[in-house]
Amino acid sequence: MSKYGISTTVVQTYLSDFHGVTASLGRGASSAASQVVVTCIDCHGAHDMASPRLKGKEAMKATVAAACAKCHEGASPDFPAAWLSHYEPSLRHAPLVFLVDLFYKIFIPFVVIGLVLQVLLHLYRASAGR
Repeated sequence: MSKYGISTTVVQTYLSDFHGVTASLGRGASSAASQVVVTCIDCHGAHDMASPRLKGKEAMKATVAAACAKCHEGASPDFPAAWLSHYEPSLRHAPLVFLVDLFYKIFIPFVVIGLVLQVLLHLYRASAGR
């Protein structure tokens, strides 16, 4: 894939994005829940899939903004700029998102382990006091 300049993480980044998670969860839902989910075709088109380098950055931004405006009423042309595109957050690309993610990966297990230890200590103290 790198030979053609195509990212191998496109599917992974889509599936970890809000729209990809919605599509994954909606797959097992009943057909009565007709939910509109954004897929690759909505942004890239069905017959003209191309990277922003080939299609032209401004044309691609306009296409994505038009796709966003279908569901997000009042979305400005800059609305898609809030999306990470097909990039994994890193210190170079989206450093704030990367650092918040890193903080949560450290902080949440620390808090959960602390709470479990606290419960175990309370149970130990209660059993030792009898």
